[in-house]
Amino acid sequence: MSTDKMPEHSQGLYQLINSTTEKCELGAKDIADFLSKNQVDDQTKMRLLAWEKELRFWKEYSLIYRNLEKAGPYFRLTKVLEKLIEPNPQDIWLDIGCGPAKMSELIWKKSQGTVQKIVGVDIVLSSARETLARSNNGMPLELVYADIGEELPFPDNHFHGVIANLVLPYVIDFKGKTGIDAFVAVLQEMHRVLKPGGHMVWSMPKENVHFQWVFVASIPSMINPIPYIINRDITRILQGTRILKHALEIQRKGKEGIYSFLSFSEIEKLLKKIGFVHSIWQKSFANQVLINRVCKPNIV
Repeated sequence: MSTDKMPEHSQGLYQLINSTTEKCELGAKDIADFLSKNQVDDQTKMRLLAWEKELRFWKEYSLIYRNLEKAGPYFRLTKVLEKLIEPNPQDIWLDIGCGPAKMSELIWKKSQGTVQKIVGVDIVLSSARETLARSNNGMPLELVYADIGEELPFPDNHFHGVIANLVLPYVIDFKGKTGIDAFVAVLQEMHRVLKPGGHMVWSMPKENVHFQWVFVASIPSMINPIPYIINRDITRILQGTRILKHALEIQRKGKEGIYSFLSFSEIEKLLKKIGFVHSIWQKSFANQVLINRVCKPNIV
């Protein structure tokens, strides 16, 4: 269906801004420029302004996210994720909200360099491009700009595996749907692009998350003198409070229902209703994050 015939309230936010076939990366300024030059209804304007605010937030977060990865809680989280993923030779994997492509590197490492391709998608790709530019390990990472508040630009039953670390519950708008409805639509989209027999490993803040405990658990990493001496890396301690500030903003949005931080039982019901099976659960990140592995059943 062409976007000029589709009601604005049922379009994806990207579709409202740019209806071209090939997607290009948009920033908050692009949305502000669009609103200054185009007349839209009040509902659409509110959606776009909310998205503009989100883009600014995640762009800022991307500038400090690498220092979060250096902390002990994040290291332990990645170990759980690494244990749960099972990439096989010649697999094609999807890294949703890839950020600096840490999860893509995890897939490449776990497969011992045998997967066919990893596709990393995000609304901010600069840090992933930096990782790819300095990588010399031959990782077959393809970066694709995509807003997971719309259908992904991939066919049905395409990926052998999906990994999504701390991203799926953060979608505030899926083609006009908000809250839990948007979250469900995102999970349905993950199910659609996953091959029968494939699996998804993903993580999410728990209900009533307290990221302050993650900050406390990160203090030993921040004050460890070895990285400062060897790498002359002072950014981790300088950016610690900035990371906490962003984490508390994420926490607030979860409590207000802007993001969908649900209980274990609520999420389990949603996964079963969508069609996922063989659910496995673990906790990490100072016990503030749930990690889940689910499978898409084989077609009989």
